[in-house]
Amino acid sequence: MKITILLICLLFLTSACEYLRKEKIKIGLMGSFSGKYSDMGKEFRFGNMLALKHFKNKYPNAAFEIEIKTYDTQGEPETIKSLMETVKQDGVKLILGPLTSNIAREIIDRQQIKDILFLSPTVSSDFFSN
Repeated sequence: MKITILLICLLFLTSACEYLRKEKIKIGLMGSFSGKYSDMGKEFRFGNMLALKHFKNKYPNAAFEIEIKTYDTQGEPETIKSLMETVKQDGVKLILGPLTSNIAREIIDRQQIKDILFLSPTVSSDFFSN
């Protein structure tokens, strides 16, 4: 009888811990971390990682956990097709980037942006004004 009660309590605690598990939010960083424009990409990644560290220090008990995924465009539009497949497989719904207009245009031209929000701090071509 004691073992049964103990097992029921253990089962209850296990399911309660599962319920209390923090939600994981996946954020992608898309930039040129190698190849052309890698200096800008590395600074972008460093700044975002610093912001994440600050957030975790300021809000240690946040109800969610942030996971950062990086996607290296190498400054080449040809990388977008495979990168976007990886983004979808990773389940990322928010991308900070891309950092260059030619990469952003490739994403739009390939219609690779369904269900994913892109926030780019540096894309500035007239193409994006509409």
